[in-house]
This record gives sequence, structure tokens and C-alpha cells, in this order.
Amino acid sequence: MQNGYSTLYLRTTFSYEQVLDPRRLKLRIDYDDGFIAYLDGKEFVRVNAPGEPGERSPHNSLATASHEASRGPSGNRVETWYFAPDFPALFPHASEGGDPVSHVLAIQGLNRALGDDDFSLIPSLYLEKFFTEVTGNSVQLAGRISLVGASSVLVNGEVALLDFSAGTWSKTHTLKPGLNRLVIESRDCAGHVLASLTKDVLNKGTPRLVSGTLSSNASWDSANGVVELTGSVTVAAGVTLTIAQGTTVLFRPGTSLLTTSGTISVNGASNNPVYFLPADGETPWEGFAVGGAGSSLTLRFAEVVAGKIRLSDSANALLEDTIVRDYSYTAAGFEDYIAYALDNCLLTARRSVFSRYYTMAFGGQTTLHIEDCLFESSEHDFFKPQDTPGDSYVRRCTFAHSSVAGTDGVDTGANAAFTVDNCLFYDIADKAISIEASTMTVSNCLLYQVGTGMAIKDDSTAILINNTIANSTYGIAVYLKNAGAVFASAAVTNNIIWGNITNITLRNVTITAETDLIVKDADHPVFENVTKTIRKGVAPVREAVRE
Repeated sequence: MQNGYSTLYLRTTFSYEQVLDPRRLKLRIDYDDGFIAYLDGKEFVRVNAPGEPGERSPHNSLATASHEASRGPSGNRVETWYFAPDFPALFPHASEGGDPVSHVLAIQGLNRALGDDDFSLIPSLYLEKFFTEVTGNSVQLAGRISLVGASSVLVNGEVALLDFSAGTWSKTHTLKPGLNRLVIESRDCAGHVLASLTKDVLNKGTPRLVSGTLSSNASWDSANGVVELTGSVTVAAGVTLTIAQGTTVLFRPGTSLLTTSGTISVNGASNNPVYFLPADGETPWEGFAVGGAGSSLTLRFAEVVAGKIRLSDSANALLEDTIVRDYSYTAAGFEDYIAYALDNCLLTARRSVFSRYYTMAFGGQTTLHIEDCLFESSEHDFFKPQDTPGDSYVRRCTFAHSSVAGTDGVDTGANAAFTVDNCLFYDIADKAISIEASTMTVSNCLLYQVGTGMAIKDDSTAILINNTIANSTYGIAVYLKNAGAVFASAAVTNNIIWGNITNITLRNVTITAETDLIVKDADHPVFENVTKTIRKGVAPVREAVRE
């Protein structure tokens, strides 16, 4: 390499059968003198390298500063780099039912000068557990100070010790029993946050071990430390289990918390939530199972990690200010729902987050009242209602981020009656909203950067009012998909459909099947006044357009 070339390229592939959460990824690297690292083609760290972030560095580039590797004459410690919070989730499948995608880690290493007599580039990519478990009531934290202008480091608002000569910080942080969420911030002299990192640390202590049936009312709280399920816990009919704020509940593989005609009531607080976690920090558990008339599940200010929610047989569930995340597969590796409900259930969710999951589905006359929620990083369809009553709705929700082919935002099965109102859909590979054999009203929504904004198919009727669909492949598609379908109909009023490759399409129509698109706008001088019915396959009924 000396006097021959100044850069070296490394590239490797790996597979992982779940969504990779960048917040759990870390890169440890020993290097001399600089590097640029990419994951699946996206740059995530640049050290001592010329150019701006995202700019490719030529093969003959030089590092912008010297940096000795750990075994050099004045060696530096191996460094750890975490992914930025906005780095997109990484998906495992090329398409529905496809094989896992091979992720690509690529690194360009740079030497300081063509004549340098040493060069090192030794990277390792790690997937951390959902939390770090420690013994004792404190944890020793340490790190580097590398950002220009950084004058302080705080851990949950408490100031860490700084050593500017060594470029490091350290802090001994006191832990409460259970999960501790540590927010580590680097700030400038004016108090502005330059960078931040969140780390979850579990102080398990001596947990309270539980299993079996609760035959009388019971309470779990943080005063008794961590609760750990060694086997599934059943709340008997007519019995209430109350879980108080600040409680951490651990589930061993294969365990669940379930009831038939009982009550599970979880009451966290905004500054002291209840955590439900896999006991080993990584293996999915069986989740909540609630069934039978009179049964209910309430989750307020809770976080459910690697577990699911199942409702059946007239059960009710209320989720408020709750996070349900990181559940795509069972412990045996089978794809699974993060939430589903069947047979006359009621699911109400407000201000909650569903993140990094395979899919969720609801049917059997289950009523859905979903408001102000976030659905993100799905590997399959985000939300699948089927056979839902007409008073079901999704309001003021966001559906975002899926790179898996075939993924839809809202995808109805048969006989769904549904309202979608004031929602945002973006960065979805296939359809934002897909309606089949159902009736839906969609109003005041923004849909952009998706495959198809709205697809109205096979024996469906859609009313679309005051929506904006932009920067997608298709805006509105009305068509017949399967043999035997008779009609597909959409009434479209006061919508902006703009900047799509194809704004409106009607297709797959025969003389015996009807595909209707009725387009109307308000009588406004800025827009052409259009009152138009298009009926393909039969004679046009009415067409009046003023240019």
C-alpha cells in the first residue's frame, strides 16, 4: 500500500430475519487514519474523511487528519459509533414471502499520506439487546468528546465529568430498580443539544417470580422490584390485576399475560411508564391474550417490547400513550401479528406508537377507534381491517416507512366499513390505502411518496374528499383485480392529485363489469370546474368539462 494507493475498500454481506432497528446497531472500529462507513448504501459515519456527508470520496483521497490505531506507537482506544436516530429501519424481505435480503456493510478506509508506513481498518457491527442488564444500583458510563463546540455532557440532565485533554467524559449514574432510560446529551456552551443517545439499562436486582393463575385481585408495583414471569400468568374471570407506574415486568420465552373475562389494568405515568420486556433482552414472548365477554386490557403510559396484543370473543382494549414495538416473529421464527382482534371486540388506541413490526389485523365485527397514533417501519401491511362495523375509524394518524415490496398502509379485507380522516401516509412501497370488497370514506388526508395513493378494487365503494395525493407512481387507481368482481366505484370531491407519474387510472374492465370514477371540485376560479363521470366498458353517462 505504501506509495501505491491511499484508500482501501471493505465490503461484506449479512442477513437478519427481523427489522433491524438502527438504534440497536453499533459499529466498533479500530482505524488509521480515517474512514467512511455505509450500510445498505447509506452513509452513517464519516471520520477524518474529505467532503460533506453523503458525498462519495474518490479512490485517491487522503484522510484529513492522523489517527493512530490501538496498536500504534501512541495508540487510541477502539471507538464505538452509534447510528443517528433518523437512520431508516432496515427490512429483511425483498418482497412478500421472499427470502431475507442480504444487508451490505461497506467501508472506505483512508490513509493520511501516500507514503504512510502503516494502515489499519478493523470494523465490527453489533446488534445490541433491547437493554443492557447490570448488577448493582449504579452504572459507570464513559465516552468521547468529539463534536466541535461541545462543552458539556449530561446524563438525564446530570452533568458528567469531562477530560478535555483526553477528549473523554465519564459519569457514575445511580439506577432505580427496573428499566432505566438514560438520555446522554452533548451540549454547547449555550445549552444547545449537539447530539444525543438513548440507552436502556436494566437494574434487575432480585426479581419477584410469578406464574400460574391469579384467583383474587392482585397488584404489582415498583416497590417490590422487578416482576419476572417464569410461566404464563392467567387472571381468572372476575379478577383484576393492577400494575402501577414504574413497574418493570419481564417475560421468559413462551410466557404470556392472559385473561378470560378478567381485567388487566396498567397505569403508568408520562415520567414513569410501565415496561413489558423479554427477560433475556432479545427473545420474543407471547404477549397479552384477552378474551371473553367482560374481559378488558388497559395500557396507559406503557411500553411493550417484543410482545403482541391478542383480543378475542368480545374483549375490550384501551391503549393510551403507549408504545408497542419490535415484534415481527415468534420465538420459533414464524411471522406474527403485533396486534389482532377477532369476534366483536373493541380496540381503542389514542396517542400510541406501533413500531418495527410485521403486520396487524382485525376482523369478525371488531370495532376500531384509532386516534393520533403513529404506525412506522412495517414489514408487511401496516393495518388490515376486515369485516369491521361502520363506526370504525382511523383519525389523525401517521403511516410511514416501509421499503418492502407489496407493503400497504391500510389494506382492507372483505366487508370493512371504515373512515380514514386527517391522516398522513408517506414512504410506503406499495399502496397507501387499498380497498377491496369494502366501503370506505377517506377525507383530509395527505398521501405522498408511495406506490399508489388510493387503490379501489373489486366490489368496493370509496368516497374521497379533500385529500392530497402527490409524488407517487399512481394517484388514484380504480380497477377490477379478481375474477367474479362486478364493480369498483369512487366518488372524488375537492382532491389535489398532482405530480404523480399517473394521476388517475381505470383499468381491467369488461362490458359486464363497471369501474366508475366520479370527479367533482368546488366552483373556484383557480381550478377548472369539473363534474365528470367516467364509466369504462359501458356507454358514458355524463361528461361535462369546461377547460
